[in-house]
Amino acid sequence: MDVLGDYTTEVDLARRQLVLHPRNATAWRTPDLIPFSYHRLRGGQLWIDAEIAGRPVAAIIDLGANLSFANVRATPEREEAALVVRAVVGADRHVATFSAMLDVPVAVGELGLMAHALLIADLPIFDVVGLSDRPAMILGADVLGGRRMVIAPDEQRIYVSKL
Repeated sequence: MDVLGDYTTEVDLARRQLVLHPRNATAWRTPDLIPFSYHRLRGGQLWIDAEIAGRPVAAIIDLGANLSFANVRATPEREEAALVVRAVVGADRHVATFSAMLDVPVAVGELGLMAHALLIADLPIFDVVGLSDRPAMILGADVLGGRRMVIAPDEQRIYVSKL
């Protein structure tokens, strides 16, 4: 975000496109985009308010993550036993053990989304960015796939397409 913050950044996951618009450009504004205020974390990551199965969480936007993750504090209350999986995660290719829950509803404002597999563990990233004391998640490309996102730093908003 140190470089991208100089632009209005458009990411179209469906078309696999990245467009850097001058900050004063408006051509990216379309009626299908829904705005959300964001917060900047100390590492430059962006998070927005979301819900997992109706419970409030801080959702870190990470389009480089193929899957979505949640810390234990954000775990949905469900009766079914969670699956236990081992997966390679992060840039360092660290192998970690997770609980996994299937078909978990995620809402960002009026957008109803679905995490088909939500991996749950208290990952170090939640400590690094200062969110380990609250329900938090990493909102990955699995949930946001097929959508268009625009980060408008002048407005401190992220716009996400309805579809």
